[in-house]
Amino acid sequence: MNATGNLENIPSVDEDLDRCAALTGGERIDCYADLDRKLMEEVVPWIPYLWQYTVHIVSENVTAWDWDQAVGSTAYARVAVES
Repeated sequence: MNATGNLENIPSVDEDLDRCAALTGGERIDCYADLDRKLMEEVVPWIPYLWQYTVHIVSENVTAWDWDQAVGSTAYARVAVES
């Protein structure tokens, strides 16, 4: 099959990957974290559309709460409750 077209305006992270790979230690970790944010916010943003009806109500005693996008529910390892 012979495809036609061009690759203009198609996002690429090749340069970002090359830059991160050349770093070490904390700078490398920070670079990959920035790349992850870029991917999630600019290149392939994902919006949880399947559970728009889900409501999360937390008590004022909950001091930390986070969403686990991998399983689509509360990230129980990231919940903190004040006693």
